[in-house]
Formats: sequence, structure tokens, C-alpha cells
Amino acid sequence: MYFSYLSRMASGIFALLLFHHVATAQLAYSPFTEASVAYVALSGPTVNFARGNPAALAWMHKHARFSYNLENNQNHLDSPIQNFALRMAVTPRLTLAVGQWQWTATTGAVAGRSFVDDPLWQHPLRWIGFGYRQKMSAGLGFQITPHLALGIATRQEEYSATPTFKSSLGITREYRTLDFGISLASHWFNGGIVFRNFRWFHLSGDMPPQITGPLNDGSSFTWNPAAFTGIAFAPQSAVEAGVQGVVNSHLQILGDLSSRKEYALGLKLQILPMFSLSAGQGERFDRIYKEVAMRYAALGAQLQLERFALAVTWIAPRRAGHYRFVETADGQFEVRQQTNHQLLMGMAFFL
Repeated sequence: MYFSYLSRMASGIFALLLFHHVATAQLAYSPFTEASVAYVALSGPTVNFARGNPAALAWMHKHARFSYNLENNQNHLDSPIQNFALRMAVTPRLTLAVGQWQWTATTGAVAGRSFVDDPLWQHPLRWIGFGYRQKMSAGLGFQITPHLALGIATRQEEYSATPTFKSSLGITREYRTLDFGISLASHWFNGGIVFRNFRWFHLSGDMPPQITGPLNDGSSFTWNPAAFTGIAFAPQSAVEAGVQGVVNSHLQILGDLSSRKEYALGLKLQILPMFSLSAGQGERFDRIYKEVAMRYAALGAQLQLERFALAVTWIAPRRAGHYRFVETADGQFEVRQQTNHQLLMGMAFFL
């Protein structure tokens, strides 16, 4: 199935190559830690603007009017359109973008009911999955000067809590969020600042104090998702900043930091004019936001040809996910982060 999908996608791309002038490709999130960083040079102008710096949209190649990227991981190769971005240069200074990143490498969290409280595993809440996904996004980048750009992005976020064996008892919270970004670009130094989630709006009403749903025997059951303290059901505001320093024609130093004490540090090595390697490490928060940030390491490779580009990044957690026990009215639960290694892949081209 994967080989068939790759064959179809490659055929379509190569059929368009005669019309391409230049291309770049990279992955959603940071190539280092997948954190929501403000500016990552490895991601370049095709960064996931809805989680990167929206001002970077303004640095579209001067000979391009449209660009399209596919971004995915090894778990969802059969559904590539779930992760895409389309950009359009309205004027030489103004760029619009739309995109969707339903599935990313972001880890989730699960809560398991204590075996002592439920030895037969018959309780409706014996397993609960906490999820996050980013839905449709839109962004606007404007180049003020050849070295300064501003940008704004909006996206729809979905937070959910779903009992694994009784989905009718689940809850989904949706929000519309706004980010504002500033980007500085020069030959030897690039940098940016993003005010992440400086505004957000409820799309599904306030968080209800209790969730009630039917059971198989015709009775009803009520539970409180908010009892699982530390699990995020709403966007988090933050200020994020990042820099890229060009040491020479072969080496770049990259760094990112957020007000939530997330960071990413790394190097990019230009092996050949068309081929580069990257490596780095960092920390970011997952679904358990009030606990210890997760540490990640990553290795990446980018192939940049005249007409299109490919990229791949291997993200590896450096330790097991954090876990803790939570007491609720329905008994004791173990809440655990779900971390996993991820192979991220990207492909892009300009028209």
C-alpha cells in the first residue's frame, strides 16, 4: 500500500516538474524537538506557518507565485492530504497561505483505571485517551522591508477526552486561535519572535463541569474530565523566539526558546550544494502541561534540487513519558504521556 501511494505521488510531482522554477521542503514543527518554535532555519520558507512563525510566509521566492507542500509521518502515509500547505504570492510583498495538519508527531496521553478498583475492567472509564489535533489554518505574511516581515496566522484546534470503550462519553473542545509574528532576515543572521495564542475564542462553548452519556444497559453515566489535572483542554499563551547564525557557507547554528521554558538547539551542515544534514535536541511540553517537559533528539536530511525538494527527520524521545496517579470520584487513574519515535517526511515544490 505504501509503495503504491509513493508511486502515485511521485508520478504526479514529476509530471509537473517542467513548470517548476525552484522548490524547498521541510516538515511541520521543529526538525529538532517538534516544539512550537518561533523560527527554525531548517524549516525555511515552507515552515508549518500555523505552528512556526507566520511572518516567514513573506519570504517566498521572488520567482514563485504558488507553492505546495506535503508533510507526513510513517503512521499516516496512506492519507497525505491530512498534512499540507498551499501558499500564494498576492503581490511581491504579500503572501497568503492555507493549510491543514490533522496528524502530527505530537504525543498524547492516556489514563488507565487502577486494577485494584476495577479488577474485571468493566468500568466505562477503564481507559481514557486525551488527544490534540490542528485543523484548518490560514496565514498572512507581509514584507515591510527586504529584511523585516510581519505575519499573522489563525487556526482551529481540537482538544478531546474519549473513553476508549465508550466513545459516547467523550468530549471535544474546539478553539480559534491567533498568532502574531515578526521576522528579521539577513545574509548572516535570521531571527524571529512569535506571540503564540495571544487571542483565542471558544467554538464549542465553555467546558461543562460534567459529561453524561448512555451505557449499554440503558442507564446513564456521568464523569468529570477536569478531574484529570495537568491535561490541557485549552490553548496556552507563550512568547517564542529563535535565531539562526551562519558561521560559514557550510555551517549554521540554530536556537529557539519559549516563555514556557521550551527550547531547541541544533546545527545544520551543508554537505553539498544540494544536500544538507541537521542534528539537534530540545525540550517541549506534551499533553501533561504542568509537569516535566519531554526531552527529544533529532537527525534530519534535506535534498534540495532545482525543481523540487525532499526532507526527512527522525525524532527520538530521550526518556520514557512522564506518568503520575490522579484520584477522581471514579477511582484512581494512572495518567501517562505517550511518547514514540517518529519518522517525518516532507515534499514540496513551487510554481
